[in-house]
Amino acid sequence: MEFETKIYPQIGGYGRYNRIVTLFSWFPNFAVSLNLFSDVFFTLIPESYHCKPDLALFPAPSVLGNLSRQAFLNLTVPWLKGSGFSHCELYKYPLNTSNFTGSAPRDTVPCTIGWEFAKPAGLQNNLVTEWNLVCADYWKIPLQHVCFMTGWTLGYILLGSICDWLGRRCALLLSVVFSGLLGIMACLSNSPSAFPFLRLCQGSMLAGVFLSSYIARNFIGTGIQYCFTRNLHVYSTHFYFSYALRVLTGALACVFLCVCVDRFGRRGILLLSAIVTGLSSLLLLALTQYLQGGLVLVLSVVGLLSSQALAMLSVFFGSEVMPTVVRGGTLGLIMAAGCVGMAASSLMELQNNGGYFLHHVVFSSFAVLSVLCIMLLPESKHKPLPDSLKDGERQRRPPLFLSRVSRENPPLLRTQTLSADFNRESYSRLVSATRKILAKDAMPLKIPSSTHTLSQAQAPLLACNGTAPDTHEDES
Repeated sequence: MEFETKIYPQIGGYGRYNRIVTLFSWFPNFAVSLNLFSDVFFTLIPESYHCKPDLALFPAPSVLGNLSRQAFLNLTVPWLKGSGFSHCELYKYPLNTSNFTGSAPRDTVPCTIGWEFAKPAGLQNNLVTEWNLVCADYWKIPLQHVCFMTGWTLGYILLGSICDWLGRRCALLLSVVFSGLLGIMACLSNSPSAFPFLRLCQGSMLAGVFLSSYIARNFIGTGIQYCFTRNLHVYSTHFYFSYALRVLTGALACVFLCVCVDRFGRRGILLLSAIVTGLSSLLLLALTQYLQGGLVLVLSVVGLLSSQALAMLSVFFGSEVMPTVVRGGTLGLIMAAGCVGMAASSLMELQNNGGYFLHHVVFSSFAVLSVLCIMLLPESKHKPLPDSLKDGERQRRPPLFLSRVSRENPPLLRTQTLSADFNRESYSRLVSATRKILAKDAMPLKIPSSTHTLSQAQAPLLACNGTAPDTHEDES
């Protein structure tokens, strides 16, 4: 980029003003991160919940007053081995029964007056406990997450193009204003039907905030993470275990990229991350039932680490390779593909994890195919950012391994190379000079009239001895 390589150092480089701008650019990103990760706590189902006992289903309510809390729940809520009290059913006794032991005849019916929830992780109350989004209404939870990720996808695509048309600053201000208004409307919403729509709109604006601020200062990596985290529930069903492990692997992936990317190059580390992700996924897909529990845990953690590195480096690498004139739109497409991968886990939950094996096979296949595609990408290490599409076509693909320095690497796209840059003024001069020459050659020849002139015109250029004739002899 001409500005970074020539103009930027002349005006002071990375000075105090740029440091202040960079500092304040973190505030919208921090707000975006809070909105993105808070969705997990908004829709988290408490670990323990059951139906509220309905006295109308009990023939003698007066008997219940002498019972303890545990005995009261044993008579009204079914007990399931291995999972505790039933989440979605109650006992219903016949009207004329007086036997309230475990052998009493009774039926099970769905919950009638709501549920009793334990305290959800991190919050006193959330969407699940407020609107009873369990049992028959459980499908609304993954639907809300799908709508939120769909909003991010649309925001990346639409606002990415707006960043190229109207500028990054205008798109950032527009996204910040509307995301704040839509966030307030979502907080004030009291309907489980209106909340997903508001979250969809807010997600599109939050995507614009993140994208425009990122430019101003993938699909596989995000989608396959669900395949690794699903194996973690075998060791602990506690929410904080899987959540803390994902955060820890994300931090380690970020540190790994900071240390290795600038030293070994973007393309090599991206290729390594894709290979490790693909191998871990294929081993878990084919050998889970034959591997020991500890090895499955190790493969899941390694795959989760490499997939997060793959997702982060794909965005960073795309922002360096794409030309400035289309960087917003193309980077928006890359991030939109990542949001589609994140929404895939919610689609599995909508079907009660039906089709999980196919989901795992598809993303494992994409991880293997991405290895071949990464080898065709250029290397952006220590290279200026391309401004125009022509600069993007001139990017070259270096070999992955050591080679001779003098070797000329082929460009990404085969274009006709010119010896010199095109100059309109020089071309016009060439055309006018050519026309003059052609016009001069087209003029009729003049025949001389005198014999002396004719003899001079017909004189040989060379004498018989091969030398030019002496001009002094002619004058004499």
